[in-house]
Amino acid sequence: MGFDAARALAETLLAHQRPQLWERAQRAAIAARPLAQERGLDRDLLMTAAVLHPVGHSPVARRTGDPHRDGARFLQVRGVDPRVVALVGGGGDPALAAALASCVAAARDASGAAG
Repeated sequence: MGFDAARALAETLLAHQRPQLWERAQRAAIAARPLAQERGLDRDLLMTAAVLHPVGHSPVARRTGDPHRDGARFLQVRGVDPRVVALVGGGGDPALAAALASCVAAARDASGAAG
């Protein structure tokens, strides 16, 4: 699944039921682009994980109450790249996981400042 498909999926799952998380997902994906370039990481992979990171909060994906686990399971059964699944689940490559955490934190801070 490429970034455009991931963005569409995240929008479908979050935009109406969890609009604050949808906004945060978009901000995280925007933050991922320059960060990936700066750190020499796979830009598309990081942006895809960033936009999908909150899908476990969606009522459609929620099963256990653990959004990381629920999001990862939801994406895994849909055949999403295992590297993205691992990152959404809170694991994966340490450099990418650290970059994703930075993007999510930047998005959270920007959301807090905006509203």
